[in-house]
Amino acid sequence: MISSDVEKNIVTAFYQELDKLSGNEELILKWETGKVLCKFITCFDDFDDENEDDEFTSFVFRCDNLEGQPPIEFGDDNEFVINYHNFPIEITIDGKLISKSKSKKGKVLQLVN
Repeated sequence: MISSDVEKNIVTAFYQELDKLSGNEELILKWETGKVLCKFITCFDDFDDENEDDEFTSFVFRCDNLEGQPPIEFGDDNEFVINYHNFPIEITIDGKLISKSKSKKGKVLQLVN
């Protein structure tokens, strides 16, 4: 569920691809500080612990390969979560560019897909 206009502008292109994913596709998530080769696992409704009014969708992935230092933290089994707060500037699924954004210091300004 996309909750805010800010989140909508950032995650919509990827969100629309979710129904097409089986979990076996290779995704490349790129940030200015690094990239991750991964597989999509699931998504869930989430909120900011410090601001419960900030509701959003979080996406869970399993990392297969890491380059650089993207803004993610790993949990069990090399799993990590992204949402509109740390969304990548580019997402590729099985070699197909799904979304690309302009950014400034890690904040997405505009999607250019």
